[in-house]
Amino acid sequence: MAKKFKDYYDRDWAELLAYKIKQARDQFDSLGFVSRVVGVVKDKEFLDRQDAIVEVFEEVLGKNYQKTFSFLQLYLAPNCRNLRVCLQKGFGYGQLGGI
Repeated sequence: MAKKFKDYYDRDWAELLAYKIKQARDQFDSLGFVSRVVGVVKDKEFLDRQDAIVEVFEEVLGKNYQKTFSFLQLYLAPNCRNLRVCLQKGFGYGQLGGI
């Protein structure tokens, strides 16, 4: 049975994302990231999960949106080649959903 849309961005997703970030940033705290994501998404609906995960990104990757987006784009969303184009097309962090 398929995963319910509201249950997306779960532990499996966080672990896969943490693994990919760790490959690019050796000092990245993968276990802390996964634990934090799992804690903030518990009992939340889909859109609230996205908002909570953005807050975790700010905590672990910094509050400089352009720098964080550039990092995520470079390593995790190579099809999103330009910040302006990605934002105009509405990709933003949503591009990470298909990791």
